[in-house]
Amino acid sequence: MENIGIDISSHYSKSVKKFLSRKFDYIVIVCGQAGRACPVFPGIARKIHWSISDPAQIEGTQEARLEAFHSARDELTHRLEILRGKIKFEKILGPSEKTVPLFSIASRIFP
Repeated sequence: MENIGIDISSHYSKSVKKFLSRKFDYIVIVCGQAGRACPVFPGIARKIHWSISDPAQIEGTQEARLEAFHSARDELTHRLEILRGKIKFEKILGPSEKTVPLFSIASRIFP
């Protein structure tokens, strides 16, 4: 992330259990297995599943592994920008369905 000007040196992994008592408007699940093993978050308005390859599972050279992380980061950035646009429209138009596929979001924002 440093190569795009974002310092995450103080960040660390947190257990999902830490967040179970909090309320969220959206939950974004980014791994195939997480969709099946994701805990229930009471009161969430929308659950979104994005199937993104886990870059930590890539084997090969350091360069290939770094490229996998960059690709995952860039894909998440793109999808989050689309989601941000959807949320802005929702504030104007009202909420949509509880599970929102990315392509549904994109087709509403970019017809």
